[in-house]
Amino acid sequence: MQAQVKTTILNIFQVSDALSEAMYYVKRQIEKDKELELFRLITDIYNGVKSIEKALLALGGNLYRRDTAIKGTNLKNDLRSIIKGYQEENLGKIKEKISRHLYFDFINWRKEINDSLKNYLFQSRPRRTPHGKITIGYMDINPKEDIDFKTVSA
Repeated sequence: MQAQVKTTILNIFQVSDALSEAMYYVKRQIEKDKELELFRLITDIYNGVKSIEKALLALGGNLYRRDTAIKGTNLKNDLRSIIKGYQEENLGKIKEKISRHLYFDFINWRKEINDSLKNYLFQSRPRRTPHGKITIGYMDINPKEDIDFKTVSA
């Protein structure tokens, strides 16, 4: 079970990084006034946010706190209104929503997710078990495994 938790948390960080890159791309394209077809990308970001929330709920504990839920709801509402704007072909509304709300809501939501995951991972001091494993919070890490936490942005 602990290996699944570790894998899930690393996957959440990776999906969060990919969503961050996608958000930055969307922001740049809107600022350049390029009218590209960003509908699929916005839809993928929305689905990514929902999948991260489902993963956090599956992990349990206090990972999905009230603040995280509120910021996630704000972000999903922004994404839904942008998708609706694309369907109604209201490009002015979309540009305003992306430039004024979406990127900042995403940054706040991502920071909240990262903080809750850090708190979950590092609840207590690292300690060694008699079998040579290092225990951090709820996770056992085998020092012989090649897991590089430095590559995961937090």
